[in-house]
Amino acid sequence: MKNILIKTLGIAFLATSIVSCDLDIYPTNALVSEEAFETYDDAANFANGLNTYYRTMFYGVFSETEEVQGPWFNAQLDFGNRKGDVHRMDASLTSSCYDFEDVWAETYSKIMQFNNFINNVDKIEGSAEETAELQVFKGRAFLYRASAYFELLRRFAKDYDASTADSDLGVPLVLTIDVNAKPARNTVAECVAQITSDLDSAALGLANEPGAAASIYPTIDAVKALKAEFALYRDDYTEAASLSQELIDEGLYILSSDATAFENEWTYDSGQECILQMTTTKSSESANTNAIYIGYDSGSDNYSPDFLPTQSLLNLYGSNDLRGKYWFTKYDNVQISTSNKSLTLFTKYPGNPNFDDGSNRSYKHKPKIFTIGKIYLINAEANIMKATPDEASAKLSLNALQSARKGNITDATMENIKAEWARETIGEGLYIECLKRWHEGFSGRLPQDIEAISSNPASAYNEIDVAADFAKLIYWPIPSYELQVNANLVQNSGWGIE
Repeated sequence: MKNILIKTLGIAFLATSIVSCDLDIYPTNALVSEEAFETYDDAANFANGLNTYYRTMFYGVFSETEEVQGPWFNAQLDFGNRKGDVHRMDASLTSSCYDFEDVWAETYSKIMQFNNFINNVDKIEGSAEETAELQVFKGRAFLYRASAYFELLRRFAKDYDASTADSDLGVPLVLTIDVNAKPARNTVAECVAQITSDLDSAALGLANEPGAAASIYPTIDAVKALKAEFALYRDDYTEAASLSQELIDEGLYILSSDATAFENEWTYDSGQECILQMTTTKSSESANTNAIYIGYDSGSDNYSPDFLPTQSLLNLYGSNDLRGKYWFTKYDNVQISTSNKSLTLFTKYPGNPNFDDGSNRSYKHKPKIFTIGKIYLINAEANIMKATPDEASAKLSLNALQSARKGNITDATMENIKAEWARETIGEGLYIECLKRWHEGFSGRLPQDIEAISSNPASAYNEIDVAADFAKLIYWPIPSYELQVNANLVQNSGWGIE
């Protein structure tokens, strides 16, 4: 961790003279200094910067790494070994993996920003109105920090087990800045306690910020959504069911249930499904995803993605399912080696045309942080997993989602709920976390066309067989460079320093 802190602190501090309220004024690698917190305007501007830092925690390396690790994508024949180690999970995947390093370092870099705001904002004196607004900003910062630590915990630690949480290793909890610190890993229980505390603080700060569809700022409903997801992670099915039901019953967030609504939601970012949908602009660096799944080249008018959806994934969707129709598109000009093939590509995030610069396709869109679709899934799973299963409530939520999506209506068995998680959250980087929560592995990646994919050796690609307890599946390693500079850190079992 020391080198992350040094690397972060070594970057230029933000000047106190910045007065713009543009959400994109801050580079995501700059750190707010304590001296910068002198006036309400300082804090308001820095709070806007925190929104930028948070939204860049999603998509790109944060979601794609887990997606290609799982069962739903094949490496294209000419994918250039990009994310190949993660995809194969063979001996080439080590604790020196750049993707793991990037997620770890970038998340802690953002946590430093959240810490600075939380620890310094109360120093500012202002009017009663300004003081109230500062507490809203602080509530957002607590939500962001809780979310950041939750993302680290579920990636770099074992799945939560109440019986071993006091001894299982989580991630280092760094709440202040000390460039000389070499923090050890906290336990999972300690991490859970910190996230819970931050979520409670977020709820206090955002108590008077009512929910609204497609809100660009966190509201009290965003806190509920994260609390519901965190409760499911902790196997607290009663709380997960209760919080998710509250959000469903509000009726503010509407599932897209026809072609027009679906396109508005997923292409133009103008739907009613999002509990939190943060803003972006043409010039911002955030929210650029899906290039590895589409890879369109305007010069040749061909598509050359690194990864193709498996036939196994395509088979999950019924013929009328809106997700199958609009999140996957068949093209005749998919370039494989020196020829073109007709293949289906993953197009859930095609990019909002309003963010294209006129010459290059950006794939950019407004980050959809919390959606009501995921809330329906949390509700269904939590109800079916209760000590006394509430099958009727689980079926209501599952069928509501399936009906809106024009999917096949099923009973609320756990197997059907698992399949719906795959259909609904594909591309969000969540399925590996689901497998961990369900204590399951996976076998095979059935390709659309065996000649279009990398398959040598098949056991590492299309015929991969991953056990539920395989170390490279159940948690990511502490990056090797962290272990080299901080002797207080302990590596996850099954990984080493390379």
